[in-house]
Amino acid sequence: MNGREEVFHRNTMLAAETAVEPKDSHAGRVAHALTLNPLPLFVIGPCAAQSHEQLEEIITETETRKLDHLTIAIRICHDKPRSHAITVDGKVAWEGIGLAQITPILRQIKKEHPETLIFAEIRDPDDLQVIGKFLDALWIGSREGFETIRLVTETAVKHHLPVFIKNGPLDGKIGIENMMQRLEQGIRAAAKIDNDGKIVKLETFVVPLLRGTPPQKPVDGVRNISNFEWIRELHKLCPGILAGGDIGHLALSKGVDDPTAFRITHAALEQALGLKLNLIMAEVTGSVPSKTDTGVPIHAFLDLLAHLTNQTGQVRKSMLVTGKKLV
Repeated sequence: MNGREEVFHRNTMLAAETAVEPKDSHAGRVAHALTLNPLPLFVIGPCAAQSHEQLEEIITETETRKLDHLTIAIRICHDKPRSHAITVDGKVAWEGIGLAQITPILRQIKKEHPETLIFAEIRDPDDLQVIGKFLDALWIGSREGFETIRLVTETAVKHHLPVFIKNGPLDGKIGIENMMQRLEQGIRAAAKIDNDGKIVKLETFVVPLLRGTPPQKPVDGVRNISNFEWIRELHKLCPGILAGGDIGHLALSKGVDDPTAFRITHAALEQALGLKLNLIMAEVTGSVPSKTDTGVPIHAFLDLLAHLTNQTGQVRKSMLVTGKKLV
């Protein structure tokens, strides 16, 4: 094991050690769900938060279903970058409700649902300074560069929050190498370093979040190709590494009435379960129409989870599509 591999191993071990922290620890609850649960941690919610009512509906629906064998967190995005900043009608694209509106919403959700784990996408470390106390973990999007990864992770350390980092748009071996570089930036920002440049301690753990890569040529109904199989290469580079998968960016349309979109979502969820990813993220929608990407209706997604898992915390093996590349 060379020096870089040893650092990645320490990052993985930190997650395992954090899993036994007290239950009131943000990082401890997330690490426990990642490392000790037989099934992945599921992180679901709208593409972008629009109101308290929108988020409350999704949380309440999830609690009502009583899928007690699963750990389900809510994803909340208040600052949502768009692929096209200008719409086809020449207007500026809507990019979220912003910090001022999301802060009281998070405060209320945390008060009303103290046991609900909250994940948020963070682009600006100053935002994290304000809302970090309401979060249990955060992720950094695929559009963000090395500097943002460092600055956000440095701020996450102050709030003792785990950091999930999405892969960029590159594919193949180059994409995997870039994913490792992005992780290194996060680990570097989470590290205490001595005068010789050696890492003395890691202050939080960092996890790759695989969200697919663009297809080399257009495929009907497909926005991105699954790259969940990267987990095999990541395990070769760092045995035992934790990893998550975001199934919300694979289909062009995610409405349940679109059979192609639902087939892609279904197959992606099966693949992620089959590859034993530690976390699965998905975009879901309630009755409030989405201003950004339309997610799978919450009731349909929970039905799918119930169908693919059983009450003993096991994946229904007959449903698995292990290692199959999605198109």
